[in-house]
Amino acid sequence: MVARGEQLYNQGDYAGAEFILRDAIHQAGDTDPNDVGVATAQTHLGSVYRDLGRYGEAEALYLRSIRTFEARKGASDPALAISLNNLAVLWIETGRRDGAESLLRRCLSIQTKALGRNCPDVAMTLNNLGSLYRMQRRWPDAEPSFQEALTILQSDRGLPDARVADVMGNLGRLSQDRGRYSEAVSYFERALKILDLSTHPKPAILAKTLNDLGVLHSLMGRPREAESCLKRALAVEEACLGPAHSALAGILSNRAVVLRQLKRAVEAKSHEQRAKSILEKSAQTARLGYTVDLRELQSSRKGP
Repeated sequence: MVARGEQLYNQGDYAGAEFILRDAIHQAGDTDPNDVGVATAQTHLGSVYRDLGRYGEAEALYLRSIRTFEARKGASDPALAISLNNLAVLWIETGRRDGAESLLRRCLSIQTKALGRNCPDVAMTLNNLGSLYRMQRRWPDAEPSFQEALTILQSDRGLPDARVADVMGNLGRLSQDRGRYSEAVSYFERALKILDLSTHPKPAILAKTLNDLGVLHSLMGRPREAESCLKRALAVEEACLGPAHSALAGILSNRAVVLRQLKRAVEAKSHEQRAKSILEKSAQTARLGYTVDLRELQSSRKGP
C-alpha cells in the first residue's frame, strides 16, 4: 500500500497518494502507532504535504517518523536517512538552510556506511546537498556534489529517469549562476528530453526545469522560446496543484516579464495580478529557491 502511495506521488497524483498513505497509517496504527510501517508511510505522506505547501503538517510527520526509526531501527538505519533527507529538503525550501546541512551530512554518513557510496539514495542526498550549496553561493562545493550524484545515477542500470533529470537541472542552474549560459541550456534541454521520454515524469521536476529554461531564454534575448517554456510550466503545475497554489506565483511572475518583452502588456498585467493574489491568499509564500526568479536576475545584472 505504501509503495502504491509513493508511486502516485511520483506521478503527481497528490490526492490519490494522500488517500492511500493516510489509510496505510490508520490501518497499521491501529495495531501499533509506533510501527516502522507507520513511520514509512508518514515520511511519504510528509513529502505529499511538502509539495502541496502544507509545511507544518509535513514537518510533524517527518519528525514523528524520525523518532520512530531511531527508537525501532537505531541511529544508523537507511530508513532513518530517508526521513532525515526529506526533512532537510523541507528546511531548504523554507529557508532553514543551516539546519538542513547538518541533516544532509548525517544522512550521507548513514547511507554511505550502510549502502556504499555508489547507491542512488546517496546520489540524491548529494544532489540535495549540492542544491543547498548553490543557494548559499558555495559554487566550488556545489559542482562536485552534483557531478558525483550524476556519475552514480548514470552508472546505475536502466534508462535515465527523473532523478538524472533533477541533477542535470541543478547543474544547469549552477551553470546559469556562473554566467555559463550555453552550458546551462544544454543541461536543461538534456533534462527535459529525459522527462519527456519518461512514462510518468515527476511534475514538480518538469515544471521547475521548464521554468528555469524559460528564464534563461529570456536572459539570452529569446522571449518567444521563453514564453513557450513558461506557458508549459504553468500548465503542468496547474494540472497537478490546481490554479491557486503558491508554487504558481513565481512562474506567473516570470511569464509576465516575458509577455512584456513580447509587447503583450494586457496578458502580463493579468499574470502579475494573479501572482499577487495567490501570494496574498496563500498561507505560505512561494517555496524558497523552488524556481528561478527572472525579475531578481534582471535586477542583479543591472547592478547598484
